[in-house]
This record gives sequence, structure tokens and C-alpha cells, in this order.
Amino acid sequence: MYYQKLKPVPYRGKELIKVELIEKKSGEFSSEFILKGEDHTIANALCRELRLSEHVVFAGYRLPHPLSKEVVIIVKTDGRVAPREALLRASDTLKRSFETFSEML
Repeated sequence: MYYQKLKPVPYRGKELIKVELIEKKSGEFSSEFILKGEDHTIANALCRELRLSEHVVFAGYRLPHPLSKEVVIIVKTDGRVAPREALLRASDTLKRSFETFSEML
């Protein structure tokens, strides 16, 4: 199991929510990522971006409980890219998109 606690990101004088990423491998090319401190908003965007990748066979998410701030993202790849790498690429693409959008405001 892979565990990474990310540092808070400063934004307009405040710190954004802290995110904890936990990877549970469920197969050679399949993993579940638990994002603590997040909900549908980021999970839906990440899964949409993951599905656009040619190496991702399946991307979906679930919330273990509607009141918990935790989401589980499931990623299965064709083996050319590791699930963790696919998730990192999707998050980088989203980050660039949001930065571009922010600059336009």
C-alpha cells in the first residue's frame, strides 16, 4: 500500500484542504486511490480526465458514505502505464486547465 499526505496549498491567504492519497493495489494494472478530504467535485473531474487517456481501460469513483469527506477512485490501465502514473497525469492536466481558466478571469 502506498500512502502520501500532501502539504496544504496556500491560496489567497488561506490554506486549501489537506489531501491524503492512499493507493491500494487490486491487481497488476488496477488500483484504488483513497482521497481523504475530497468529494464528488474532484473525483468526477479526475475520472473524466482519466477516461480520456488511451491507456486507461476503466476509471470510476465511489463515496463510502455521503457524510464522509473521502472518495475512492478506481483506475485500471492496459499495462503500458501504471494506474498511479495515469492518475498523476490526469491531475497535472486538470491543474493546467484550472490555471488557464484562472488566468482568463
